[in-house]
Amino acid sequence: MRERKKLTLVKVQAYWKATKSKKSQMLDDFCQSTGYCRRYASRVLHQAGQRYLLGDCILVADPAKHIHRHRPPRYGPLVLQALITIWSASTFLGPVRLAAGMALFVENLTAHGHLPLDEEIRRLLLQMSPATIGRLLAGERKRYLLHGISHTRSTPLGGRIPIQTCMDPPLDIPGALAVDLVGHDGGQAVGDFNWTLPVTDRSTGWTEAGAVRTKAEVYVVAALESGLRRYPGQVISLHADNGTEFMNGHLVRFCHTREITLTRSRPYHKNDNAHVEEKKDSVIRKFVGYDRHDSQSEVDLLNRLYRSLHLLVNWFLPSQKLLSKVRTGSHITKLYDRAQTPEDFRRIRGVLYPVHGCWHGWMFPKKQRNASVPLVQNWTWPVCATRPSTTRNNWTRWPREDNPWSSRNVVTTRTY
Repeated sequence: MRERKKLTLVKVQAYWKATKSKKSQMLDDFCQSTGYCRRYASRVLHQAGQRYLLGDCILVADPAKHIHRHRPPRYGPLVLQALITIWSASTFLGPVRLAAGMALFVENLTAHGHLPLDEEIRRLLLQMSPATIGRLLAGERKRYLLHGISHTRSTPLGGRIPIQTCMDPPLDIPGALAVDLVGHDGGQAVGDFNWTLPVTDRSTGWTEAGAVRTKAEVYVVAALESGLRRYPGQVISLHADNGTEFMNGHLVRFCHTREITLTRSRPYHKNDNAHVEEKKDSVIRKFVGYDRHDSQSEVDLLNRLYRSLHLLVNWFLPSQKLLSKVRTGSHITKLYDRAQTPEDFRRIRGVLYPVHGCWHGWMFPKKQRNASVPLVQNWTWPVCATRPSTTRNNWTRWPREDNPWSSRNVVTTRTY
């Protein structure tokens, strides 16, 4: 901007003295140098250096100086305070959703005496656009921006566990599970505090969760075993990160005894375990939050909550699956499947069929060969998906030659 004003002072004298045809040529060169439109450039060159008589004073137009016109703010501190109150009552909705429900929030909060407003403030609140709401709440949203703390610590045993990355071809059949831990430290990772172990099926999105007192190996394995009992299917593989709570002898023996293939992510690559990372936010953090929990009574309360979320998340909350992703230059086009619940995904993929007398009415069928997934062969799970607690662990195992993981390069042998 400063260079443009200097150029204007250089060109203005010659522009005044030039003929009409010469002015047109000079105006083209000036527009090309400054980027101004032709009409604005003509006004700048015409007014620069002009003298104006104002009473006894002579004013000279100087293009090097800029006149700052300060418009008084439309939304004052009273409006901002009322907006923050409405935003808090709406459970901190985004600007678009908050603008859509502004009339409803204003009406209910004023009717019950929680937000006294005069007519002017009410009018300003109701006419706010989503962009204005986001701009006014920018400072408050930074104050309420919560995030967890990384607690992952590596272990030498991780080098003996095979790695599976997000770039490997996915095993798109039920039974390939992903696990992780969520810490309830309240923002201060000091002392002992409670943890939550989410278990997610990477194919259908089926999610189970269990709370533990600490992330000791025995507690984590016990919570994992409890989650697998509620999982309605046969477990093929288990994918975890590189933390000591998973890369230890307890979990290795647990998976080896049950013929479950154990894989791990690359260090510092959360996208290798993206399915369970997403559920940590949309399920655990959404319903539990970021408060600190560090007692056994809170562990019991969390487990009661997760038993209720087992029904809500898997039978009633729909999710979307990414079908394709195409990059065109810097633009990425993603195509998603229709939003469905994990239970719907299981039925659509041919995993369950209704049967009379089963505990919840579903049993594993015989899956036909899918041409798009050549590694999946014909297999049958002849036992019930979930059984009473006395027989839940008596699963029928696949023969070694029928296991689809056996033909993959990642998992050909196990080393313990």
